[in-house]
Amino acid sequence: TDLAGNLGTGANLAGLTSDVVAPTLAISATDLNLALGESTTVTFTFSEAVTGFDATDVTLAGGTLTGLTTADGGVTWTATFTQDGSATAPSISVADNTYTDLAGNLGTGANLAGLTSDVVAPTLAISATDLNLALGESTTVTFTFSEAVTGFDATDVTLAGGTLTGLTTADGGVTWTATFTQDGSATAPSISVADNTYTDLAGNLGTGANLAGLTSDVVAPTLAISATDLNLALGESTTVTFTFSEAVTGFDATDVTLAGGTLTGLTTADGGVTWTATFTQDGSATAPSISVA
Repeated sequence: TDLAGNLGTGANLAGLTSDVVAPTLAISATDLNLALGESTTVTFTFSEAVTGFDATDVTLAGGTLTGLTTADGGVTWTATFTQDGSATAPSISVADNTYTDLAGNLGTGANLAGLTSDVVAPTLAISATDLNLALGESTTVTFTFSEAVTGFDATDVTLAGGTLTGLTTADGGVTWTATFTQDGSATAPSISVADNTYTDLAGNLGTGANLAGLTSDVVAPTLAISATDLNLALGESTTVTFTFSEAVTGFDATDVTLAGGTLTGLTTADGGVTWTATFTQDGSATAPSISVA
């Protein structure tokens, strides 16, 4: 009542509420596998607008965080995390009770799951099935990387004395094969890949390599034939020597065309440069001859 005794009218307090739910946080990134010094955008997504959150609330390892900001009143925050060049495993986390919602409830923390770094540059080894090529001969070349790579193609291969075709990988980018064909010139053949022409899947630039020991021999071998006795009596034998300009293969008695005699015992004792055999006059009147086509 008032002081005169009049009964009073009541009222309600309009708009009185309570917020007893603690805000929560989820952390994500555009790239979870970082190369040496690589950056990624990190997003801090709260369940509601928060206050008291800044870069000092973020615990880091293996990198630095810059440019933390919000554009929607404190619900979503973004920043740039840059791998610091060390081998330290990267991590980003926010501890419990380091921020509040607008009602003052302390928030729960979070970690960025799955963040890794790959700071090792990929390496390359080049090999071939045949390192000594004849005129126009082909060989299979294999490019073996230390891990799967990307951005590698035939334009990354520097060549001399031949051409490269059919570069492909069948195992996701670790091993690549192609065919190198000697181009018919006297140019010494070479195959190489320069540094920084490809990357691993994390983005690390790779080191180059050369194919060691690749050579070509484009000079055809020649042959001289001699004998210890050039004037044979009936049934007489002579030692015949086949002297090549270099070691040869695929040469045998069937390659020798004969007349007036027979050839036996064809052999080499020096790896294929010099071959000897016995030619025996066959008793006929046929003029003897020995030739190799």
